[in-house]
Amino acid sequence: MRNYWKFKLKFIFSSTVVIVNLLLEKYDEAIQNLKQCIDIVDRIGREKKAAVSAYFYLGTIYQTLEQYNDAVYYSKKCIDMAQETGKKKFEAQACYHLGEIYQTLEQYNDALYYGKKCIDMAR
Repeated sequence: MRNYWKFKLKFIFSSTVVIVNLLLEKYDEAIQNLKQCIDIVDRIGREKKAAVSAYFYLGTIYQTLEQYNDAVYYSKKCIDMAQETGKKKFEAQACYHLGEIYQTLEQYNDALYYGKKCIDMAR
């Protein structure tokens, strides 16, 4: 139990650092901290809901940096984890971002699929 709280505190600290780095547009540092958060969740085997937001923000950052392969990968990880944990808000947001990414990449069938999925979730 002691290790759990140690990891939980590390996670909270890393999450706070991520927010600061995003506000300062220090994307490389934010990416590093988000990946550290995911690693902490993997090690303690709990708090999977927290990993959903980490995957979402990684997808968003990579989209901002126009690193679309990574953006797609982390957005899909977010959707998978959101479905597993019941975090519908993040699932819908990740679908929206995937629609945008695929539209940018001119992959219109995929853009349409995720756009419709997002709209369906909003109903």
